[in-house]
Amino acid sequence: MNLQSKLITVNKPVSEVYNQLTSSLEKYKEIMPTEVTVFKAEGDTFTFGLKGFPEVQLRVKEKVENQKITFESATPILKFTLTCALSEQSPQTSGIQFFFDGEVNMMMRMMLEKPLQNFIDKLAEKAGAL
Repeated sequence: MNLQSKLITVNKPVSEVYNQLTSSLEKYKEIMPTEVTVFKAEGDTFTFGLKGFPEVQLRVKEKVENQKITFESATPILKFTLTCALSEQSPQTSGIQFFFDGEVNMMMRMMLEKPLQNFIDKLAEKAGAL
């Protein structure tokens, strides 16, 4: 299953946005939707929990300066990646968009698609407001 958030314009240079999102995984607590009930960051991993869903642990898989940060699931329940893609729109503005790519069977897809889409849309909106 592949999902993408809306492209959000940020009134900051792409380098500043990238630095904010890579300086500490604690920053991700600030961009989590309000439905997140648990958040823990340690080293290159963070764990979050949404009400009604099991906790999910993500670890940094790849960082490409001023372009993207990719996380992969560290839990066996669901194998997926979550990528935060950055783009320079002008010297003082940038774009931010999240992409979810996961191995999900049809039944799980029907249950997860809408909540996951809402989740990544909220991530992008809140990241754009950092």
